[in-house]
Amino acid sequence: MKTVAFLAIIVIVVNTPSQIESSGGTALVTTVTKNEITLAEDSRRETNGVYADDDCKIITLNGKIIFGFSGLRDFHMIRPDINWDSHVAANRAFEISSDKTAASAAKQFAILGKEAFGNAIKAMGLKRFLQKTKARSEYLAVGVFVGLNNVSKEPEEYNARIFYSVTNKFVDTDVSQITPPVFPQFAFFASGSDPTVAAEFGSVTTFRADMEYTRWKQTMIGKTTDEMNSLFAVQLVKWEIQYTREPGIGGPVDYMVLTPDGIADHRKPNCQTNN
Repeated sequence: MKTVAFLAIIVIVVNTPSQIESSGGTALVTTVTKNEITLAEDSRRETNGVYADDDCKIITLNGKIIFGFSGLRDFHMIRPDINWDSHVAANRAFEISSDKTAASAAKQFAILGKEAFGNAIKAMGLKRFLQKTKARSEYLAVGVFVGLNNVSKEPEEYNARIFYSVTNKFVDTDVSQITPPVFPQFAFFASGSDPTVAAEFGSVTTFRADMEYTRWKQTMIGKTTDEMNSLFAVQLVKWEIQYTREPGIGGPVDYMVLTPDGIADHRKPNCQTNN
């Protein structure tokens, strides 16, 4: 049993009209068992300072891989080399990946992100770029790719992180397989603009977390282990929305489940019709 969470993307230019769309704050959680992986996210996005709770942060890549992200969703500039769209980049990464696995798609996504963010920071300068996008240099974007291993056919997931290295003074990336540590209830990993709530409730380290977890566990009577893992990912995002002080996290919770038999879609109706 396992669980995970994550983030997304950005870019912008000088002396030209621009639009910056962020995924809001974002709470992304995945739970993992031998049979399936569930990826859940909130629905809040921010466009030029205005929030809306209708975002579709989770998509599928050719019906084979589930992709989730957090951070700046996209930005649009006049120069084509400094535009960015996380969903477009994820689909492109899958298309050019060598074996169409989560691992290879994540690596290509990191390459595309490094180029886009690098061009943006080169054009604007790091300070102005961060001011305009409200991004954090150590956490520019994160994409999570969930797919089946080509050999074992078991679910696996990879994290592609894009960040600015203050030491080296350039945009860098890190791609790694997500292997959540094991906590008393479920194994999970949380990331986002405020992962502290998921960490607190996932590991049940406080009185309020214990109370909430006990109430939730009572609603799980009769559920299978896999069902509980899926619903735990959803519940962790709900607790993030309920308890976080981050205004960018909110809205309904979307989630998708990958098994060897395919992908089960539990997103909002508008998201199911789009991708």
